[in-house]
Amino acid sequence: MTHIGVSQIKQQRRQRSNRVAGFTLIELVIAIAVLAILAAATAPSFQTLLERNRVVRLAEELQGLLMQAKSEAVIRNEELNLELVRDDGNDVTSYHSDGEWVLALLPSAVSGASISDTVGNAYSVLQGNGFKQVYVKANYSTTVTVSPIRGTSNLHITYQFYASDPAQSVEVKMNRMTGRIYICSDSGAYGYGVC
Repeated sequence: MTHIGVSQIKQQRRQRSNRVAGFTLIELVIAIAVLAILAAATAPSFQTLLERNRVVRLAEELQGLLMQAKSEAVIRNEELNLELVRDDGNDVTSYHSDGEWVLALLPSAVSGASISDTVGNAYSVLQGNGFKQVYVKANYSTTVTVSPIRGTSNLHITYQFYASDPAQSVEVKMNRMTGRIYICSDSGAYGYGVC
């Protein structure tokens, strides 16, 4: 009897090894449908994350450039200019999201007539091409002068920007009297304090 039991075991093993391992078509369709639903659910939040990162990065880079402008003016003991330049002649006090702008820290004797001239003569530059799809505007259309004595500007400076929702706009400001630089938002967006 043991001989018959061994042959039955061998036969069962052969039958199992003859089966094809894999997924049925129905199982594959269900798996793909589940993946498509998950991808569709995460896409909007991923887009929001990208927008948030762009806005926060621009706020921090603007703040850094303003701090550098104050420091450079004092260290060099000379007036420096901050200029927001566009080549297309559009007003910098209106929102634009094409990234075709440059904010430059320039010697006071130099004026940025075009983006290429500005970049070539600047001590430091923040280029807008890394911030396409972020709507940006400034509160001034003239050159801002940074004093070498206190590192303050001749105007109150405000750069205002948002990614897709104007109610979520962020502002980087520099106070004319104190030289204080801060980031805020009217709605408290992106974790910044209210302006």
